[in-house]
Amino acid sequence: MDFKKLKTARLKAKLKVAEVAFRLNVSTQTIYNWENGFYYPNSRMLEKLAKIYCKPIQYFFGSSFGINVGEEIEKKKGVKK
Repeated sequence: MDFKKLKTARLKAKLKVAEVAFRLNVSTQTIYNWENGFYYPNSRMLEKLAKIYCKPIQYFFGSSFGINVGEEIEKKKGVKK
């Protein structure tokens, strides 16, 4: 998970940490911890964050999330097409 994208999404949504914390019923410290990579939100919170920020959940996993897993395995094994 790319924790930097949590903050980027919040800023793009023009939301303050306190607003997000209120919507999720968590402390502002929890949001700061997620955004700074000290802890990660669980799947339920991640779903809620995605809805609040109007982003698909995959957005928070960086560009590599969409890569075909089969292709990645072949690369690691050294299989060439």
